[in-house]
Amino acid sequence: AEKKIQNWNVADADGNTLDTSLIMNAILPQPFVAQPDNTYAWNRNLLAEEPKVTADNPQTVVYKIKKEAVWNDGTPITYKDFQFHWKVANGTDCEKCTPADTTGYESIEAIEGSDGDKTVTVKFKAGEIYPDYKGLFLIFPAHLGAAKGDLNTGDGLAAAFEYFKETPTWSGGPYKFEKYEKDVSVELVPNEKWWGDPVRLDKITFRVIEDQAQQVPAMRNKEVQMLVSQPTPDMVTQVGTMAGVNYNLMAGPSWEQFTLNTKNAALSDMELRKALFTATNRQEIIDKTVGVFFKKAAPLGNFNIMPGAPAYKDVITPTGQGAGKLDEAKKILTDAGYKIEGGKLIGKNGQPVPPL
Repeated sequence: AEKKIQNWNVADADGNTLDTSLIMNAILPQPFVAQPDNTYAWNRNLLAEEPKVTADNPQTVVYKIKKEAVWNDGTPITYKDFQFHWKVANGTDCEKCTPADTTGYESIEAIEGSDGDKTVTVKFKAGEIYPDYKGLFLIFPAHLGAAKGDLNTGDGLAAAFEYFKETPTWSGGPYKFEKYEKDVSVELVPNEKWWGDPVRLDKITFRVIEDQAQQVPAMRNKEVQMLVSQPTPDMVTQVGTMAGVNYNLMAGPSWEQFTLNTKNAALSDMELRKALFTATNRQEIIDKTVGVFFKKAAPLGNFNIMPGAPAYKDVITPTGQGAGKLDEAKKILTDAGYKIEGGKLIGKNGQPVPPL
């Protein structure tokens, strides 16, 4: 991991990091699992069959949990575990919770259980369609959360949400926590209650190496056997000269982005935002950064769908944004009533636009 572990609740705004998720994937069930080709496949270990959309209005999705699916204390995994994530993430039931994402969860009207609580029926609000339902739900052990507070109350949900920030003693995956040394390492061992595909490793150790300069030396000294790193030219050069080491540079489902605060007084104006993006030169940024060592790097033409995915479409290039068109950017501003005087941008109100 390249970052310290803020907390272990990956549904929380602070806990929801890639590094934490890579570890928690071994203990936290999800109904759909990302594949190497960026598609989603239903989790055949957790579910008895592929989830089905059984109605369009209201949109209804049915999940059938395997009868043998249990937490490592023997408690069955049920609809209540789906329900817990919905309640802490929908922005309504738990005001004190700080979910990483409410999208999709805020569109759900109800989650019901049947067939001994092993069938989960998710009903969305009337008139709302949520196409990305496969990206929903992290399955937490609701029964452990309920031991911290009444899950029918906001305070009880908040107490449970806080509890899941602690080092997990629980697991619903192939591995469980054996040892955690804060900001140093995590050791995982097989979960003896695991019912799914055979576990192949006796132990997995994750090291936290924040200083990237120390990552390659750790590999060279055989302190680690694998690195998943944000590469730099120096790192690529060093790894390329190490005997007995395979490495791969590849594009993944993550991206660098500008996120603008539209509640900022200056940035609330769409024309100023358009001008900023029109002036931004994405290719120049790539050429000076990852393009130095990854020649396949190219501007992403979509907001969140990656090239190669079935739904990918370049919706950016036709807008003229991201191509470093400075004259066009200036024209957008002046046409909108801005002035450029003495190298300063003067707003429609006659006042200089403050630093952003």
